[in-house]
Amino acid sequence: MSQRFPAAAKALRATLLCAALVPLVAACNAKSSASTTAAAGTAGAAHTSASAASSATSAATSAATSAGLSSSATCPSAAAVSAAAGGTYPAPKAQTADGELSCDYSGTNTNLNIGIGSSKGITPALLQSTIEGQGTGGTIKAVSGLGTAAYVLTMDDASTNSLGIATTMIGAISPTLFVFIVGEVSPATAEAVMRLALAE
Repeated sequence: MSQRFPAAAKALRATLLCAALVPLVAACNAKSSASTTAAAGTAGAAHTSASAASSATSAATSAATSAGLSSSATCPSAAAVSAAAGGTYPAPKAQTADGELSCDYSGTNTNLNIGIGSSKGITPALLQSTIEGQGTGGTIKAVSGLGTAAYVLTMDDASTNSLGIATTMIGAISPTLFVFIVGEVSPATAEAVMRLALAE
């Protein structure tokens, strides 16, 4: 279970970076379709998308670097995430690549992944359209009070998820950060964790 959402999160971030940076690197546009395929559909299929997500992320790497993407952020602690989410989450598995930080809080009874990077080049409109394209049968809405702009998408896949909870994806931008969260959590929980991540 722990491998499913990091792959989906990486795929969406790569798609978003490609869309934001395509004027700088034309090749990124051609590669972004692999990322969209990796993140779209139900969460149950997300674990099969790791190679496509990796390919799209690699295509975005040079563009991301030249655009000055960087992040000195650290993963929120397990205690902080547990308090915000109202559950018990394990210590995060942190990985930094291409100026982005990935924090995986997945365990036996948890499924949550946070991605943190620079918001440079990511507009509210781009954020909304990218999240809207991450799956069918989902409901997207704007979330006020989270950074400069934030959108949450709830999938219609609870019956196929191991925890019996629908997948929620939420993305937000601040003047400096782009944060993306995906997991088998309620929208309210995702929003609470997003507030924590933006404050780190």
